[in-house]
Amino acid sequence: MNVATRYPSQRFGLFLTQIELLGWLGQASPGEQLTYHRGFLALDRVPVGGRLSEAGARELSRVALLAWRAAETGGAHLLQRRLGPDEFGYVIVARERKPGALPALLEASLTGATETSPPASDGAHARAA
Repeated sequence: MNVATRYPSQRFGLFLTQIELLGWLGQASPGEQLTYHRGFLALDRVPVGGRLSEAGARELSRVALLAWRAAETGGAHLLQRRLGPDEFGYVIVARERKPGALPALLEASLTGATETSPPASDGAHARAA
């Protein structure tokens, strides 16, 4: 599955699901990059009045939180690339996996722990590319 090039010309939207991101995290080599969202993450996660459907915004929130948790546990780096006014590429870069890290992320996603939101400054730890 090559989710990195799945929607190469899409300007914004839901690029992949939480399960697809988990799969990518499980097989990605250190240094491999994946754009998991293109748009304005903080606004696109709003379920009403955003560019995504309510279901799409909820799934994007789960994807963003999984990416955040992967970074917090040392399994990935998060980057933002400015693409234009109010448009960013949100990139996750795989790091070397620590033993037990992926099962912990999987368990958190299956138990619904990823339903909560990351801190309001979900890009605060990200580095500009």
